[in-house]
Amino acid sequence: MKRAIALAAVLAALLPLPARSDQLPQSIGHAPLLVRAGRVQYFSDAAVVQARDAVHVTLPDGTNVDGDAATVDLRLRRLTVAGHVRLHTSGGDYDGAGFAYFFAFRRAYFVPLVPSADRWTFLDDHWDAPEKGREMPGDAFALPDLGAVRPYITGRSAEIDLSTYVKFTPASVLVFDTVSTPALPAYVYNFSANQNFGVNSLAGASFDAPYAFAGSATTLDALHLRYDQAQAVKTYWSFEHHSVFGDGGYAVFSLNPASRPAKQWNLISYEPAGSRAAFAVDAQLFTTQSGLSEPSSSSGFLDAQWTQALAQSALRLDLTQSYGTFVASGPPNHPFVAGLQWTGYDQPLGRSGLTFRLQSGFASVHDALGVSGSLLPDVWSHYLGAYAATPVYNAPLGLGVDATVQYQRTWLSFPNTVDATTAILAASKRITNKIFGIASLVMSAASTGDVSKTFALPNSASGLVPAPTSPNGLPVLGVATIVPKALNRSYALTASWQPSPAFQFTGSAQKTDYFPVQAPGIAGPPRYQFAGDVRFRLTSTLFADVSRSYFFNWDGRTWSPQFGLQVSAQ
Repeated sequence: MKRAIALAAVLAALLPLPARSDQLPQSIGHAPLLVRAGRVQYFSDAAVVQARDAVHVTLPDGTNVDGDAATVDLRLRRLTVAGHVRLHTSGGDYDGAGFAYFFAFRRAYFVPLVPSADRWTFLDDHWDAPEKGREMPGDAFALPDLGAVRPYITGRSAEIDLSTYVKFTPASVLVFDTVSTPALPAYVYNFSANQNFGVNSLAGASFDAPYAFAGSATTLDALHLRYDQAQAVKTYWSFEHHSVFGDGGYAVFSLNPASRPAKQWNLISYEPAGSRAAFAVDAQLFTTQSGLSEPSSSSGFLDAQWTQALAQSALRLDLTQSYGTFVASGPPNHPFVAGLQWTGYDQPLGRSGLTFRLQSGFASVHDALGVSGSLLPDVWSHYLGAYAATPVYNAPLGLGVDATVQYQRTWLSFPNTVDATTAILAASKRITNKIFGIASLVMSAASTGDVSKTFALPNSASGLVPAPTSPNGLPVLGVATIVPKALNRSYALTASWQPSPAFQFTGSAQKTDYFPVQAPGIAGPPRYQFAGDVRFRLTSTLFADVSRSYFFNWDGRTWSPQFGLQVSAQ
């Protein structure tokens, strides 16, 4: 085989010429390339699929190529087959030493050995009309040197969509660049440039290991083995499905967790309508059930949004239908919210360097059984808000100082009003090339005439904090606001040390003053807190974040009960 490869390389190198300037890349579509061999491997760093031992390749048009070895370069979108090559085409069968196919140009290069060594070029899959003796690019038969690199996936068959995915059957996957899994029925590696394949609908978990078992040019199905150290049963599994469509559209469905009685069924979807509008849907169903048996409790909501870009602003229509229960037990309320929200873009304030942004909204809530426990079937709300920010000012000691302030007032027809204010002052400094520090003061205030005359629904056009972020629609100032007036002041000093891209340590000391009551076991967040976070490289592709907090014996708490743990690919 080495002799055949060497002969192919020598022939291809004669009078090497680049591809002609009039050659333009073509759309390669999504018809798959099939590769079967005694061993088929994927090398993620090089984006290369390599096959050895009795290689059989089927091109998208049905042409078959046999050989001793094959390489598919997913970046160059090129197939190379070498050693005892036999080409089975609609125009005839040919024997040779090497074969290369450039999918972006629909151009194949072949080194026949029968009746004599030559150079053939096939244009646009015209297998019955080779251009004999035509010059070839110098890199037509270039094979990557993978050295001692370990493959990420190993199997015996690969289905390759050159722009989206590789599906191995069976598949053994390298975990943490160390241990390979037992043979799995199938494994799909999606490398699409479409970022919507990465939209996440799974909440929670410190660690998530996805197993993508099915996929196509527009879909991806995966089981997720997950670990959440804050739960009594820490390990569970979930399911997630992705569909992508049109020009930027997607739909993601998930069941999380799937192996516990308390389940959350999610659907999020997004579809652009031209360049200045989009439609989005967010639906969640909460059930308590064993497996897929009849649930003992069930509730949920559906939220639909239409967003329209205007001149220097955007308008959003937000419609939400909520259900307190779908079964005989539970709260029977089913409020409907229709809201309209306007948000301005950031605008300069003269030549001061300051910027500001305005927003407003109106919403109507209808619940025949009474809105938020009241006797009123209909409640409306409207709000006005403003945000302002300074540029970063140079200050003494080499500090950079900036500030932001945000204020919003919401009127409710109960009647009631809700005011929310947040102000942030920060000073930052690069102490050394590897150490960065920030000192900050955050002041947040919330006030309302009557805590009972608010509501929390998954609709932001109401001007209240949507569920589930807030239990009652009032701002969360470290803890849920359950009093008419609350103020939270937080002083923090944060330092980050990053000696290399593979390691970073961040430490933060924080003092919090909470009004009206800040007492252990009664109300308010911890007065003093120190948090540390270490981020380090586990493997060539994985990072781990480990964090923990110390509360200085607040309510008998010293260290946080668990370490925070997050494993990610970035």
